[in-house]
Amino acid sequence: MSTAARLRTGTAPELAHMVAGIVKQFGVGRFGNTFIEQLDSALAGQHVQADPQQMAMQQALDQRLAPVQQMLTQFQQAQLAQQQRVAQEAQGAVAQFLERAEFGNDVREEMADLLEMAQRRGKPMTLQDAYKQACLTNDRVRAVLMQRSKAKQAQVGTAAAQKARSAAVQVSGAAPMGALKQDATDVRSAIEAAIAMSSR
Repeated sequence: MSTAARLRTGTAPELAHMVAGIVKQFGVGRFGNTFIEQLDSALAGQHVQADPQQMAMQQALDQRLAPVQQMLTQFQQAQLAQQQRVAQEAQGAVAQFLERAEFGNDVREEMADLLEMAQRRGKPMTLQDAYKQACLTNDRVRAVLMQRSKAKQAQVGTAAAQKARSAAVQVSGAAPMGALKQDATDVRSAIEAAIAMSSR
């Protein structure tokens, strides 16, 4: 039978025997024979007096541990102050980065999600990397960036074509306009010179 069932359904002698076993096992074994006196006082409705010897030991222990407790408290306070300082510096750096970034306010939430996910995975991620990825995941920002990229490519293509056109040289088989003329010495030379002049 379980302890709870025996407490509910047991007879008076059974309960007395069970409680005596509990007192011997858990009370007297832990606190010594003074526990029985304290239990008796508690059952009689009297205020239980603490054991003076135990109280003296507790005070001595508290006094010895006081410097350790104080050092632990100071360490925890310093650690908390450092965590707060690091958090403030991080918030300042993020705010400054978002101010300078063109689409910072547009991709703020995506950046936060990416940084949080990277932290959970234990992978380092810079603000710049998070910004680039966030710009690519945000539909509106990605559309603007793609449009700019296409316009820049078209501009580069146009500039290259313009440069090629200006560098091109026309080559013709005729003598240049200001070339020295040779005087015709015979009729054939005179006719060729006249044809050449008229074809220009």
